[in-house]
Amino acid sequence: MRGVYPHCKEKHLHRYLAEYDFRCNHRVALGYGDRERAAPAVKTAAGKRLTSRGIIKPRFKAQAARFTRWQKKQRRRRWIQLELPF
Repeated sequence: MRGVYPHCKEKHLHRYLAEYDFRCNHRVALGYGDRERAAPAVKTAAGKRLTSRGIIKPRFKAQAARFTRWQKKQRRRRWIQLELPF
């Protein structure tokens, strides 16, 4: 394995090889610049939804849960303050 991948499971080997093949076939020595490399990559994404939901949603859920716990604590503190006789 070369590059940024320290290892690759057999399950993902086809993806690693496809990326390496693309890089090798579209390198600067063959006359491809950044623009020429980006065009086929963007073309393969046509018609697909590119979202960050998988990254943002779990983080948002965790933040929402923490906020809800904080709100409950604040409510309890208010009730305790109201119940005190002095």
